[in-house]
Amino acid sequence: MIYRCVPREVKRVWGSLPGGVGELWWVYDDSDGSVTLEPLSGGGKTELAAIRRGFRFPLMVKTLHTSMNLSIQVHPGVGAGDGGPHKDETWVVLEGRSSILAGLTPGTTRESFLAAVERGGPENLMETYEAFPGMTMHLPAGTVHSLGPGLSVLEVQENCDVTYRIWDWGRIGDDGKPRPLHMPEAMDAVDWGNLGRPVLPPGPVIDGGRYTLERVEGSLVMSEWEVLFIPERKECFLADRDGGRVHAPSGAWKAVIGE
Repeated sequence: MIYRCVPREVKRVWGSLPGGVGELWWVYDDSDGSVTLEPLSGGGKTELAAIRRGFRFPLMVKTLHTSMNLSIQVHPGVGAGDGGPHKDETWVVLEGRSSILAGLTPGTTRESFLAAVERGGPENLMETYEAFPGMTMHLPAGTVHSLGPGLSVLEVQENCDVTYRIWDWGRIGDDGKPRPLHMPEAMDAVDWGNLGRPVLPPGPVIDGGRYTLERVEGSLVMSEWEVLFIPERKECFLADRDGGRVHAPSGAWKAVIGE
């Protein structure tokens, strides 16, 4: 069966949607609940947790909507082994033109980057990429990154809620205090051997390590637990164990869980 996902609105200090909403969670499954699903064949709503039975869904699918820079951050996973947290994610720019900070400039060391953070200017040691509709970027664990303002972005990630904030542009949170940074955890999480750099995929199929993201079009048979996001209609679909058939217009993306 195929289900339509009912997104959850999440407010962020950098959110650009009405009410300060910065993220729409299209597919999520955590200790606080899971996404509401509407069967395309009709019938009552259900939740992902009620149909996936026996495992935590390993992916999270969001769209991000930015009015300002996100924090400079890094995700865990480098050298963590099988037992530690691990978070790869992939971005597809849907709307807007802006910039993305990702990766460190040649010659940057842990010491020089930490000193730049302490001076309040770590962005000066980061690479800048032009963001435009259709651009894709894969961010393996250990990538130092920050999404720019004025963008709508599809984000597919491993279902891990651990993010280490390196720098937040001096912003104040809802509690009236500066949002906390996560040092030295962040410095330990950076892939220093690769200068925390992203991957720029060359084609329509993106290897996310533990998932695959693929641009698709036309009549599509969705298999077990595949996710389809359609930017044109701002809709997201999920297949259960039985799967089903849908039509994917141009510009759609399918996420497939890895083996």
